[in-house]
Formats: sequence, structure tokens, C-alpha cells
Amino acid sequence: MVSKAIVDEASKLKNDSAVWHQKIQELEVGFHKSQEDDEATVKNVNESLIVLQTAASRLGPDAEARVALRRQEGALRELASRSEVHSLPEIRKTAGYFQQKTTELHALSRSVEEARMELMTQIDLLQELKVQLEFNRAGGQIGELLKRGEASINSIQVIATNAQQLANDLARFGRTAAAAGQSPDRTNSAPTTITPGTVAKTATNPAQAINTPAAEARPANGVNPAQAIKRR
Repeated sequence: MVSKAIVDEASKLKNDSAVWHQKIQELEVGFHKSQEDDEATVKNVNESLIVLQTAASRLGPDAEARVALRRQEGALRELASRSEVHSLPEIRKTAGYFQQKTTELHALSRSVEEARMELMTQIDLLQELKVQLEFNRAGGQIGELLKRGEASINSIQVIATNAQQLANDLARFGRTAAAAGQSPDRTNSAPTTITPGTVAKTATNPAQAINTPAAEARPANGVNPAQAIKRR
């Protein structure tokens, strides 16, 4: 359930950012064509501001994406706590896996806030340059800000991709646990001790637009750690 919720929200965010990215590219092309027309340039700047403000709003603290990520982070933290004190040692050993995934999801949430702050900075600068257009040519600076806005939107796609990868890790973990709990004749098999492997840390600086997928847990025995080992 946690995995599906993260995938759903990440897909929405990725689709939205793709639309924003395309619009900014179109506005950037339009800007280069309209540099000799002050009225057209101001109109282009206004449209650019709307796109960037929409993206920043979508990443706000109370926005759907942020609320969903916080909710799933809480669910993973709860799983980690419950696993840690479980009566079965096999399940207690999975606590580390859930703790790591909680850390990765928290890092993604922090990346979202960093991307929002980058967008807000570019919005403020673009608004200042819009005022300057009334007195002098600020075209070169506006073009640079549009490029930076495009980079920030790209970073949102990186965040969404990392979130999808994290969700896929959790889904594979769940499927492996279900398979480990049943024998070929679909009856419950004996519990197997599986130790989660070390999980690599995910990238947390989306402003650089580095596409670093969320790390996967790779146990030494080649099998993902069991999420919920059934009793005989």
C-alpha cells in the first residue's frame, strides 16, 4: 500500500513537471524571437512566471505531493518500529531495511523543499527583471533565469524518478516476502532467516539534476529481506 501510494503521487508529479518543462521551453524560444518587442517580452515573462509559480505551488508544504510523502514516511517509520520489537527474530532483522527506506523517503521530501526554494528564488528575480524592463533592456538576464527555471523543473522529474524507484524497491520487497512464505504447493513453508543488506544513500540535491535512483537493499544471499514471515 505504501509503495502504490508513492508511485501514484510520483507519477502525477512527473507528468506535471513534463508539462511545465515543455511550456518553459516554448516560452524560452518565444522570448528569443521577441527580444526586439518590449510588449511581447513582458507578456512572455508573465507567462513564465505563471508556469514557475504553478510548479512552486505544487511543491508547497501543504500541497498534495508533500502531504502524501509525509504520510507514507510515517507509515514506513511505523513498520520499522513494529518490526524492531516483533517476537520473531526473522522479522526483527527487517527493521533496518524499513529504517533505511524511511531515511530515503525523508531525503526525497527534503529535495522537494529544496526544489521549491530554488523556484521561489527564480520567481523573485524574474519579477524584479520584469520591473527593470520598463527602464532598460534586461533580456540577457531573463533568458538565463528561464534556463535556471528549466533546470529546477528537471530536478522535479529527478525527484519523481527517485520516488518511483524507492516505491519499486518496496514492492519487490513485498513480493519476495510473500513468495518466501509459501512452498511450491502454496502451503506455508518454514520461516527462513534473511538479513537485509546495506542500503546506499540516495542523492539529495535535485538542483543539480543528477538522476540517482533510490538505492536498493541487496542482501548478501541475493534475496530481498522478508517483510512479514508467516508462522507455520
